[in-house]
Amino acid sequence: MDQVRAFITEQAGFYEIRCPNCTAGKQGKQLVWDIARPNGLSCQFCKHVYPSTDYPMDKVYEHGAPTGEMQR
Repeated sequence: MDQVRAFITEQAGFYEIRCPNCTAGKQGKQLVWDIARPNGLSCQFCKHVYPSTDYPMDKVYEHGAPTGEMQR
């Protein structure tokens, strides 16, 4: 159970994030997680895998939460 809890963060989840590599789909619901690759995501449309050399994990995405607060 502790291993599952370790995947839960206080930041915005990937569900809200769009794929920067393509314009398919819509805002959110583009990136998918697979237990076989627990430290990465992939786009369900273009299949780009993150992180990658084109999109390293060196930036922060901010968006407004329904509460009006900014999430990172």
